Amino acid sequence: METLENPFSFLDIFVYLFPGLIVFFTIAWFFIPENQVPDIWVFFSETKDFKYIFLFLALIIMYSLGHIVSSFGSCVFEKGLVKNCLGYPRDNFFRNEKKSRWPFIYYGVNYSEQFRERFQVIFENCFGEFTNQDKFILCFTFVKENCPTTFGRINTFISLYDFSRNSAAALIILSITFFLKSYFIYGFLTFIFAFLFTFRYLKFFQLHSDEIFRTFYVYNHNRFNDQEK
Repeated sequence: METLENPFSFLDIFVYLFPGLIVFFTIAWFFIPENQVPDIWVFFSETKDFKYIFLFLALIIMYSLGHIVSSFGSCVFEKGLVKNCLGYPRDNFFRNEKKSRWPFIYYGVNYSEQFRERFQVIFENCFGEFTNQDKFILCFTFVKENCPTTFGRINTFISLYDFSRNSAAALIILSITFFLKSYFIYGFLTFIFAFLFTFRYLKFFQLHSDEIFRTFYVYNHNRFNDQEK
């Protein structure tokens, strides 16, 4: 079987670096008095010997802040919005009815009854009966071990929904800062961008689970039919 080599990429760094950049400048803007900004800019522009050291340290700080923002985003979106309101895709897909919440009306889609029944038969033939959470983990592991090309796509979806979630969390922090500084228009616009990133996060979060379940079904469908014959 073909194996995936070095799945870690620059995209994985960017997932944390970009949100960390937003929060880094948000913190600097909030705590540094505006009349001191020109002096600080002159200091760094005239610094030659330690310029790259400062840049390297700034990147490390931004990357570290990105991980903190990621934890904040996980609490707000996954443990808050998804778990308590919208539901996980692994549960929504196998509900008898569509579970939707405005304005994320597309998120709570479910599989057709025919697909759910057929999928359950094939899954139980492979693993037996399990909860939706265990079903998702088993399907994910199966795809990882048997479908390296699809697993590469799944990793891309993971990076994209992490990036969207982290960016939304960073923009929420920036939006709050704008409101605290009485820049209400900028705060409102930033909040809209955070909302749009939330849409993207939910889309890739859902595509990630859908790719796993459908790949598992397609991979095992023909083999199951051969067994029935």
